[in-house]
Amino acid sequence: MKILDKLKTRSIAIILLIVGSFILAAIDPSCRPAFNDLVKIGVGGYLAQLIPGIINKS
Repeated sequence: MKILDKLKTRSIAIILLIVGSFILAAIDPSCRPAFNDLVKIGVGGYLAQLIPGIINKS
């Protein structure tokens, strides 16, 4: 279960965001651009946190 050991809370949150957005986009096609933007911002923020050299000040 190496995969489960590597998953962190933010990874699970992003996975739920993506899956939920796909489900909602399938239910309501008229709102697909909004769900697309939501996923882009969420994944972009997640990837930005993974960049080495950024120091968390908290």
